[in-house]
Amino acid sequence: MANGSVATVSEVKDRIQLVAPQYDFSNEKQLEIYATDALNQARSDGFEESVIPRAAAYLGAHFYYIAASRAAQIKSQSNKEQLTPLATETKTEFFKSKETSYYLDEYNRLLDSFGLAGAKFHPFGGPTWRYTQT
Repeated sequence: MANGSVATVSEVKDRIQLVAPQYDFSNEKQLEIYATDALNQARSDGFEESVIPRAAAYLGAHFYYIAASRAAQIKSQSNKEQLTPLATETKTEFFKSKETSYYLDEYNRLLDSFGLAGAKFHPFGGPTWRYTQT
């Protein structure tokens, strides 16, 4: 990003793919949504424009982490239901609202290093989180 220019969704998408290469980026719409949401959140959290692409990339990678974890949990639950009829009684919590990742830790580190409080939101409509796990 050139000095004084505005961060773009395209730049954030490229960075997400670089910091989290283990994820499947074949769904362009998903990548676009995560990059846009992360970019908007980083702006809302008060990062300077020159830092936004880096912060947004980590937050976008965290969104991928959540989605991948959630998909694995759902698949695991589906497999249990196929194996045993009692599986519906032992429900798996598909999403833990306090779930964290290396990517979210790095986003928090950036927030702290720039003296920013960060927003309280949840990317999948669950309870709010202030980027920390208790």
